[in-house]
Amino acid sequence: MSLLRSLSVCLVCQLPVSANALDLQLPSNAKLLFQEGKAADSTEIAIGPFANGDLPELEAEGEILRQAWSLQSNATTLQTMQPLRDQLAAQDYQTLYSCFDSECGGFDFRFELDVFPAPYMHVNLFDFRYLTVRRGTPKGQSYVEVLVSKAGGTSLSREPATTATG
Repeated sequence: MSLLRSLSVCLVCQLPVSANALDLQLPSNAKLLFQEGKAADSTEIAIGPFANGDLPELEAEGEILRQAWSLQSNATTLQTMQPLRDQLAAQDYQTLYSCFDSECGGFDFRFELDVFPAPYMHVNLFDFRYLTVRRGTPKGQSYVEVLVSKAGGTSLSREPATTATG
């Protein structure tokens, strides 16, 4: 008997042009749980681990798209994150920061992030992965944050993408 677990993926895009410029393919059984977009706003993007009471962040401004996804899968958080990271790299995004649960700073790191509340996003403090990438565009910098977590088995959460000038 195979036990499918719930994965949560949180995607945050901060884009100078249009959030539609980001093209990420999630597994076919991924379900969009929540989406929030703002034409002009600012957001803090983590670029290092939480340590000594501080989370290194940069501020980005511009169009912001945030999404929370869920899927049922036996995949690990790494198996879920790798294809997303590869897709972003193929779109010329460069990794600014990548980490796995405790190396990110654990509880403190997660609670410094602007993550959707339950039921849209559940972050398992013992099994999550985080990625921040950046791409230069003629109109400024485009950033994407991805948070993948396994909940009650396997969870995938994808935070919104942000395009901003930071």
